[in-house]
Amino acid sequence: MSFVHLHCHTDYSFGDSTARIEDYIESARKAGMKILAISDSNSIAGAIRFAESCIDADIKPIIAAELSTCLGNIICIAMNNRGLNSLSRLINLSSSLITAKDLKNNNEGLICLSGYLAGKLTQKILADDIAEAKSIALWFKEVFADRFYLEMQDHGKDEDRKVLPSIKAISEELGIETVCTNDIHYIKSEDADAYNTLCCIKNGSMKDLPLESGEYYFKSPEQMEELFSWCPEAVENTSRIADRCNIDFASYLQMQQEYPYTDGHESADLLVKLVNQGIENRYPVVTDTIRQRIDAELKVIIERGYSDYFMIIHDLVTWARRKGIVFSPGLGHSVSSIVCYILEITDIDPIEYGLVFERFIKQDTQLGITTILEVDEDGFPMILRYLNIKYGNQNLAYTNRFYTKHDISSAARLIAPAYGNPDLSWLTNETTDMLEKKIKMQNCFSDNKIQHADSFVSSVMKIIGLINGYKLDSYPTMTICRLKDRHLPMHDNPDFDLPIIQYDWFLNLLVFEIRPARNQQIIRHAEKIIRFMYDSDFDIRKINMSDAKTFALINSGDDSHGWGIFTPFIDIIPSAEEFYIFDDCEFFLKEELMKLKPQSIRDLAVSALLASNLSPISVEEYLKKEEIANQEKAKILEETNGHILYTEQFIQAIQLIHGVTLPFSESLVRGFNKKKASELKALHDRFKTIAKDNGMDSDTAEKIFYTYLYESDKYTNSKEVFIPCAMVVYQLGFIKANYPDVFQTALSKFCDK
Repeated sequence: MSFVHLHCHTDYSFGDSTARIEDYIESARKAGMKILAISDSNSIAGAIRFAESCIDADIKPIIAAELSTCLGNIICIAMNNRGLNSLSRLINLSSSLITAKDLKNNNEGLICLSGYLAGKLTQKILADDIAEAKSIALWFKEVFADRFYLEMQDHGKDEDRKVLPSIKAISEELGIETVCTNDIHYIKSEDADAYNTLCCIKNGSMKDLPLESGEYYFKSPEQMEELFSWCPEAVENTSRIADRCNIDFASYLQMQQEYPYTDGHESADLLVKLVNQGIENRYPVVTDTIRQRIDAELKVIIERGYSDYFMIIHDLVTWARRKGIVFSPGLGHSVSSIVCYILEITDIDPIEYGLVFERFIKQDTQLGITTILEVDEDGFPMILRYLNIKYGNQNLAYTNRFYTKHDISSAARLIAPAYGNPDLSWLTNETTDMLEKKIKMQNCFSDNKIQHADSFVSSVMKIIGLINGYKLDSYPTMTICRLKDRHLPMHDNPDFDLPIIQYDWFLNLLVFEIRPARNQQIIRHAEKIIRFMYDSDFDIRKINMSDAKTFALINSGDDSHGWGIFTPFIDIIPSAEEFYIFDDCEFFLKEELMKLKPQSIRDLAVSALLASNLSPISVEEYLKKEEIANQEKAKILEETNGHILYTEQFIQAIQLIHGVTLPFSESLVRGFNKKKASELKALHDRFKTIAKDNGMDSDTAEKIFYTYLYESDKYTNSKEVFIPCAMVVYQLGFIKANYPDVFQTALSKFCDK
């Protein structure tokens, strides 16, 4: 049997490892190892990413964690999905030190290693209290039975010479198996200096002498077998433990929220009932096209286990609307769903605007979905309170999508105190290639530290890109973490009002994002005034969508009175300069509006796209109408003057190729946009098979795939982004055109606030 590494720290141990997941996998591949574990400190934050990366590399992933307990640090390894749940529960208890009772109550599906020098059992051996060490071992054996192993390590320390014979003796006396590990914190022996520097940063100490000799690296199976040749069963047990671990990741990743207010009914049945009840409110005449779209979406939603999620969002939005909270017409992929439209989660008809459901729920992957709810600023805290009361704070969590990673400057400046604070005023993120030369040329180090220059540069380069922790976006995505048969590991951070799910964005969670929005706040103020002074039944959701006065105002480019009605377009993408949609946005947008004279929401959305720097064509090109012979394709492109401008149009155009389904069309576009070689090959093979089955010759299929489809990255502008923004612009414009005094008053009230 070959050796398997079971004690491996990655940078998800936050400041306790310089080893990245991809480094581990590459090292295992080179060593010919087919099994690999991850065991970060009180964390399985990187577990999903690790598992997916291992599976792609044909390596069996094992998920474990080093837990801080009242019995010292121990390693707990998940044998199966229940073991992952047990591990998550223990991690959630680790912020206040895991007790013996916690281990008794939460060990199902877990294999436990005693821990080495940081374990209490080993500490008792070092203190010559062998009797107490045996007592601890017997307690673990009673709790974990044959799932408990005595951990052995050999890093050439004096402590090893004292501890290892005693562990062997206890093993033989008590009949408890041993297992050897290497407690990896970096990949290569020469990386020890960078790791020491990272420890100095974490501990706030100065770096003068090496902290350890460099034995905590990724050793080959041959090295470990030689190191423990005196105890071969400890090596063999690494493989035996690995054989006992079989997690069904496909099943585990099917995260299903639980809506607890079904009164004993199936949530899928309730969802279908709600949709059928709401159809007439949206569609007085239900055509075959509408019915087929509804049935198709419900089928996917129910089969994927998303019924509870839709019930949760529907319940939230229904309550909020009754309280007078103003929502934007929609935001994100959810506007592409007719179910969301019927449930009044969104106010944009996906059939009328040609939106593609497959953009919302990817049917060829297990990717999760996000519903973005943009609400008025007064309603934002009300919604958070409602969620807290309805589901309980313990069942709400933020999703952990954003990790802090070191760039050149932050890495260098972070480790500078450990090297005597050299002068780094010249340093930028563009100085990678010249880093070492500049440090020496600028004499950054004092005379007695100059020998550290090479070490400094090496440490900087090793730390760049390491995960340093986690942070949340301004308005982070949330989830109802009341799951069916699942427990999620959490970061318990007192700086936030809710815990944060440890898993990063690789997790298939159904989440929602609630954003307070200034435009909705202005609309809410305006609605109240209009109802009081002019029309008691006024509802911004029921206004005339072809009002001549509104389009006259929009087409005039008049954006006076201190607040731009065009701000929803400016806010499409946050104001980070590299992602800013418009260059001198307001000026160019007004120019295009006056040229194009939009008379509908579709026209207004196109105008905004053409005014942005993302448009594949100019206004002049757009005005030259393209004649399309194919009637189906002409219908798809009618709203954009015969040109393909939106991703949705490109997806629908691909579907016109005989035999290509809409879900596959969406996956083709997504694959080409990502340009990932392995995905493209799989898509290419599938496309050729479909083409052949439908009578298309090979040369034609190749031409379509590599000339026509390969240009899909030009069409990355989603209609589902521009249509909702156009709708909000129109709503603001309607109020301003028809109730100018109200608009000004509402704006003044907002500005005063």
